[in-house]
Amino acid sequence: MIRYPEKGTLSSVRLIADEQRSVTNQDGTITVHIPISFKKHGGRKYIIAPDAVPNEYTPPVEKDSILKAIGQAFELKATMDRGEAVTIADLAIKFKMNESYAGRIERLTLLAPDIIETFLNGKQPKYLTLRDLSKPFPLDWNEQRQQLGFNQR
Repeated sequence: MIRYPEKGTLSSVRLIADEQRSVTNQDGTITVHIPISFKKHGGRKYIIAPDAVPNEYTPPVEKDSILKAIGQAFELKATMDRGEAVTIADLAIKFKMNESYAGRIERLTLLAPDIIETFLNGKQPKYLTLRDLSKPFPLDWNEQRQQLGFNQR
């Protein structure tokens, strides 16, 4: 049986003990104390071990949704190029997604190749989100770079 601290919060559980230890209670239950801390990053909570070196901790990349959308966009385009779908509505049905979403992400195939490569390398501006890329952007690649905050080539 696991017992949790009564009305415990993350701040009250920040560091339970200096070292891991266990105690057998009179009623036969075992209480285990493990020194851990909770860190919040990007709205997510992470458990950090006490012996972890701070420089080794790197939070997960938060741009996975953009990479997924770019991959989906090229899959949608390839499906249309093969003639398996004619309209965005056909794509939405085939891939079981919202028609509006399919239309927004399909436009990602129009991004400049160097912008897509930057996303694949994880070097994109940190503030850029999928929501930003879902908004209309110019077809001219130089204007895209300027609007999205990429260095012009």
